[in-house]
Amino acid sequence: MKKQMMLLMTLLALLLGLVPAAAAQAGDGIAVEMSQETAVLVAGDWVEFTTAIRNNGSAATPPLVVHLSLAPVDTLRHVDPEDWLPTMTQHLPALAAGESAQFHWRVHALFEGHFSAFVTVLAEDGSLAPAAGAPLQIAVSPDNILPLKDVIPVAAVVPFFPLALLAFSVVKSRRQ
Repeated sequence: MKKQMMLLMTLLALLLGLVPAAAAQAGDGIAVEMSQETAVLVAGDWVEFTTAIRNNGSAATPPLVVHLSLAPVDTLRHVDPEDWLPTMTQHLPALAAGESAQFHWRVHALFEGHFSAFVTVLAEDGSLAPAAGAPLQIAVSPDNILPLKDVIPVAAVVPFFPLALLAFSVVKSRRQ
């Protein structure tokens, strides 16, 4: 039970970025490296990056599951991963000692705020300790070109103009 609690606390620290990237390696030798550390976007933009998964161990790994997660950093807003991430989980066949693989990821920044995207690697059979890399810090500013709060009232009212024009025409033609 104590070992499970330590593993859970270590994983939580890795996921929150409290442990430096150099230390973000499982005892089984799996290393996770992001292609970039930060991304600055406008709401509605996409960020694309890669993750390298490397087996630094002396033996081959079992088949692996590579999972991308996204968490808000400065807000209590809920982030629905299915809306932001077209692909959250990818599978990786066994990696030989010293072998590495790269994964391409896309994140769609739907609204403003600061977010962390992080990759966790687990063995499909649960035989390895989880590994996570340093998170990608994503800063998203609002889209000031067409703010949604200004668009909704206009979009709601515009369909009524043709109806009002038609009603006006009918009333005017009946009076003549």
